[in-house]
Amino acid sequence: MAISRRIFLGSSVATAIACVSAPLAALAGGGRILPRKNDLPIRNSGSVGDIPGIAVDQPEIPEQRYGGIAHLTRDSFASAVGSAFKLTSTSGKSSPFWLTLLSVKDLTAAPAANPAAMAVSPPPAAQRAVSTDAFSLEWFGGPPRGVQQDTFFVEHPHLGQFALFIVPAGPQQYTAIVNRLQAKTVLPV
Repeated sequence: MAISRRIFLGSSVATAIACVSAPLAALAGGGRILPRKNDLPIRNSGSVGDIPGIAVDQPEIPEQRYGGIAHLTRDSFASAVGSAFKLTSTSGKSSPFWLTLLSVKDLTAAPAANPAAMAVSPPPAAQRAVSTDAFSLEWFGGPPRGVQQDTFFVEHPHLGQFALFIVPAGPQQYTAIVNRLQAKTVLPV
């Protein structure tokens, strides 16, 4: 079935007019009166404490509660090998479960880049090698059906609470990689 240009353009113009007129009618009110409850507190007119049933406490965001991995080193995890960690998914896709830390393994440093092989040489400040503290954490346990890779809130009696990205490595086996810069390098912009 062939559609002529005249029919196509005519239909397109009619559709465009309908799309433009509907929002304009809504802005103009369109003769529709919205229900209003006068017994509710007016939005942005008072504090949260004025509304019964809502606590005035400052909300605790997960980063405040679980941001404690910055102080944990390879040796911190090495001292916890063989102990159990409680993991809770940040996305809520799974119920809490327990993993046992099997080992902490050092990762080899990435080879230094050869600036001569680059099309544009980096600035001198960026040419010095960046040192990293990199290690992997090997875990065992969890639910028999396993869990997908995700960021989990991790709790341990001695290491505290922190967030960690865990990846499946086999049946009931999981891996997490920790990779940190040792020295802060400021690159000129």
